[in-house]
Amino acid sequence: MDLRGKTVFITGGTRGIGKAIALKCAADGANVVVAAKTVVSTPKTPGTIYDAAAEIDAAGGRGLGVQVDVRDVASMESAIQQTIDAWPELLELAPDALL
Repeated sequence: MDLRGKTVFITGGTRGIGKAIALKCAADGANVVVAAKTVVSTPKTPGTIYDAAAEIDAAGGRGLGVQVDVRDVASMESAIQQTIDAWPELLELAPDALL
């Protein structure tokens, strides 16, 4: 799928299925927002939003790491605003953290 110039917002995209979705979208040329809580890597929660964004860049997309708590409305509103500030046209929401 050609996603060049499109923006995908993925919650929980630092690991697992969310990260796989993010990297596939990046390979298809998308701008990918990784919206998650992890900003410090630990043995229990390896990888951060910044690590994922760098991998997205390396995979051919453009990554943006945004710290967010999906349980908090204000946090989600801020994350969406940061996304719009970076890339005004939002294509898809992939709520991996909610699955």
